[in-house]
Amino acid sequence: MNKETLGIKILQLQANPAYAQRYVGDQISRCLEAAGYDVTTAFLEGDEHDLSKDAENYYFFGVPKYFLKGVLRIFAAILVYRYIKKNKFDIVITHRYKPINILLYIDRLLKLPVIGIVHAMGDYDRKKRQKVTKKHITEKWSFVAVSKQVKEYMVGLNSGFSEKNTYVIPNGVDIESLERRQYGRSESRDLLGVSPDSFVFGAVGRLVPVKNFDTLIRAMGLIVPKYPETKLVIIGDGRDKSKLELMVRELGLEKNTILAGWKEEAFLYVKAFDVFVIPSLSEGTPLVLLEAMSGKVPAIISNIPALADLIELTKSDAFSPQNVGELAALMSKVLEGNADDICKKGEYCYEQIEAEYSIKKFGDSYRSIVEKMLCEVGRGG
Repeated sequence: MNKETLGIKILQLQANPAYAQRYVGDQISRCLEAAGYDVTTAFLEGDEHDLSKDAENYYFFGVPKYFLKGVLRIFAAILVYRYIKKNKFDIVITHRYKPINILLYIDRLLKLPVIGIVHAMGDYDRKKRQKVTKKHITEKWSFVAVSKQVKEYMVGLNSGFSEKNTYVIPNGVDIESLERRQYGRSESRDLLGVSPDSFVFGAVGRLVPVKNFDTLIRAMGLIVPKYPETKLVIIGDGRDKSKLELMVRELGLEKNTILAGWKEEAFLYVKAFDVFVIPSLSEGTPLVLLEAMSGKVPAIISNIPALADLIELTKSDAFSPQNVGELAALMSKVLEGNADDICKKGEYCYEQIEAEYSIKKFGDSYRSIVEKMLCEVGRGG
């Protein structure tokens, strides 16, 4: 136990307890708790039944979703304010726009150091959001961008984010833990309904326009006539599900495409894939990609700016995100290669991720910011 951190209470505020939302927060909590901090993670929505594990260090405000929109958000802000005052937290870490927005308003009264974590570009495109943010950011605030491209986006808005108050900390992955829990190749394929001998392209994400899965399905339509045994598995759910199902039928890909639906912990299934594909139009640091590579699965990646560092680091094939023919050509290139090359590529990706996105580096970075901010208000060691 670190005597400098003993008794220091940290609140981590998130929107909801969905696995994809809380994953980074859980990693931050574990790293800070290991350093001796007392960390509570609170969710605006949901309750303990939304978690598949012990909820001892979680708190649920149970705010209805419609209370998080527009002026009604003031009711959520009151609940959060009272909870922070009652429990005498020393510092707050908060994720994504709505929780950050709530803290921006109430911290004028609380006057606590706050770390706001921005996970993707686009959250502050609206002029009203920029205006509010610029008005309420104080010197007690710091921000974390999950990639240097997200930081460039934030600072470029001229809305209170600056080179001085905004840091870059890429999302980390606990590779040892992921490896220990992932299903093996045979088991994961059985669970997804994929034959052992098929070549499988895999993808994970919400079925929404920004994930660009329609481009991936169209690319499958171009390669299946030549490689009829090839499979595509997409794990996820969302408002585009019906649209994508219709596209699969219209392209005659019912035997080649599995829309596997939502999985609580999609990383468990990554070893079912031979190659991972991420066709997104926009991303922060996509954890699903890091998780796939932790399973030694190489990737074909959309060459959007936010993914440039990962493409360079892992020497992955990349394509223009809405160029169906370009993606299909890269998929065909993989199919024309040999299994040994794919395995070697997967090993290389694993090694690079292990070195650059380690949970230790991730945790050390967050501890450093927390310590700096606490020292500035006279609570550090």
